[in-house]
This record gives sequence, C-alpha cells and structure tokens, in this order.
Amino acid sequence: MGDWMNNNEKGFTLVELLSALAILSMILLIAGSIHMFGQKQMYLQSEVIQDQSNERLALNIITKEIRKAKTAVVIDVIDDVTKTKTKGLEINGTDAYTLKDNNLIKINKAGNHIIISDIKKFDFSQNGTKIKISVENIPETTINLRE
Repeated sequence: MGDWMNNNEKGFTLVELLSALAILSMILLIAGSIHMFGQKQMYLQSEVIQDQSNERLALNIITKEIRKAKTAVVIDVIDDVTKTKTKGLEINGTDAYTLKDNNLIKINKAGNHIIISDIKKFDFSQNGTKIKISVENIPETTINLRE
C-alpha cells in the first residue's frame, strides 16, 4: 500500500477541524449576543436615568421658586398657536411656568424660556395654600404657601 495509509501521522482530520470550528462559532455567537444585550440595556438605563434627572431638576427649580415667592397661584395657560389649555404656575404675578411640547417653560415679559427639556408630565394643582406638583416618575410633592 501507499504512504498515505500510514496511521502514525500527527494532525487533525477534517471532521475534527469542522467540529472545533462549529463549537467556536457557537461560543462566539453566544458571547456576542450577551454583549449586545448588555449594550442595549446600558443604553436604555442611561435614558431612564437622564429622564429622572431632568424630572428631579425641574421639580427642584419649581420648588425653589415657590419657596422664594411672595405669591404662587395655579393658572390656566392657553397656547397662542394651538389654543390648548394647560395648567401653569404663576409666581409673584410676573413669571409663569408651564409644560409645552415636553419642555418646562418659563414665561415672563422677556419671552418664553425653556428651563428643562424632555419632561413628559408636569401638573400643578392648588387647594387653598397648598400647591401639589406631579412629575411623571417622582412622587407627588405638596408645598404649603406662606400666608
């Protein structure tokens, strides 16, 4: 017989190489899937954290303004363009805060100024000397006004 039939040769057969390649491919596919899942979760969590940070900042700004104010009254704000009515908060009769197009806006004689962006819900209500502020993911806050 020929030399090619010699069983003493060292090396891998084609079946062994294909099996190793298939196993390695599966391991890499699983590792890649886990990595992509982790990246997606990190991105989603970063968005949630940013939204909550914006909501806390908006609540802190409004709370600070109310505590400094001599007067604070919940009012109806009518959009000039769409004619929709939303709740707003008037401070000292000069400044008003309202939510428009997911932006918390300060309205005064100088014009409209965006205070915080990406706020989905920001509601005001008043009962006597108590003003309640509701923000999407933050528990409702009640502020008692000084008389």
